[in-house]
Amino acid sequence: MVHLGVGGITLARRVGTMGEEQMSLPKLWIRLSGPKVEGNRVSAKLLGNYLVYTQNLVRHVGESIGTIPKPGRPRRRQILSDFELQFMEFKRGSVQICLSAPPREARLDRSRPVQKTLEKVIETFQEVKDPREADGLAKFQETHPDPEKRIQILRSLKGVWPRRGLEANYEVIREEEVIQEAELTPIYYERIPKWLGAELEVECQPMIGVITRAKLDGRTQYFSLLDEENVPLKCEFKQGERPDLEQIAVEFLKQPIRFIGSIERKTKKLLELDNIEPIYHLTMTPERYSILQHPVVLDLSFEDGVYVARNKNLELIIISEKIHEFYTQFELEMEALIALYLHEEDTALAKRAQQLKKNLKAVLTPDTQGESYEFKVL
Repeated sequence: MVHLGVGGITLARRVGTMGEEQMSLPKLWIRLSGPKVEGNRVSAKLLGNYLVYTQNLVRHVGESIGTIPKPGRPRRRQILSDFELQFMEFKRGSVQICLSAPPREARLDRSRPVQKTLEKVIETFQEVKDPREADGLAKFQETHPDPEKRIQILRSLKGVWPRRGLEANYEVIREEEVIQEAELTPIYYERIPKWLGAELEVECQPMIGVITRAKLDGRTQYFSLLDEENVPLKCEFKQGERPDLEQIAVEFLKQPIRFIGSIERKTKKLLELDNIEPIYHLTMTPERYSILQHPVVLDLSFEDGVYVARNKNLELIIISEKIHEFYTQFELEMEALIALYLHEEDTALAKRAQQLKKNLKAVLTPDTQGESYEFKVL
């Protein structure tokens, strides 16, 4: 694991120096503590994630409360420069991040929206920590009335909120005075994915698909995905905007996944993508198939552009272009196995076929093993 040492890392401004106006801008301090930063070291990945997700959180909160104009509005890019987090200093047990505007900017009022946004970030932390979760959620929804912005903010909160082995303290400081602060502990973390899941249920729908290609270099990153009807979709995101998607695109490439999302039908773009889980198995249950007394588990993979489901004990290999078609094909395969093996005398079967017959009988109901049966899908 790559680590950053203590006390010797300072990233200065690329141009110019800090004048009086620059010095008056508020600073955001993040102090990390706990077993994950023992020995005065912190992993580069952990630190990097905090920087990325904190930057995203500040930007999304600023957009939510109106200190940053909506995309497409005049001067948006110019104003966004005021909300650029610059890593200024690394000290023992803490990370200091400073909000600063490029020297060419000369707006005398620019410290006010920056400070307002940072204060709202701290207030948002406090809403998550409200002693009564329902009250905290109500305040959060009141502070951020736009559902789309709430989803973006909750994703960023999920990235910055510490889990086991870590605690974080955020402080807004101006001219050496602490204006606001919030201590984040793992005890409140579970609220965030719960709130996010509730928002996504309203805005999105459950989906199944497979990531077929990923491009993770350049400013705009994307991956291609086939949905359960074999329709190609594209998911785009800015570099550093969704570190979770970058990891998922690599980890689950060519692996069937279950997720919730929303699609812009005209362009076939995924507008939302979350709650991603790999699908390693399909389970055929007695509740669905009247002939089964025990579930039959199929191992699922995606190979050469098609889905492949296997069960070693029954020597099943089922190939399909669509996942939902496996359920019908399983029925046909089981009918074929029953016809070929179930009522054959062992003496007429090779040893391998005898074992297959034994495995087949183990999952079938006693009624099915009689001389006549009716195969039904419930």
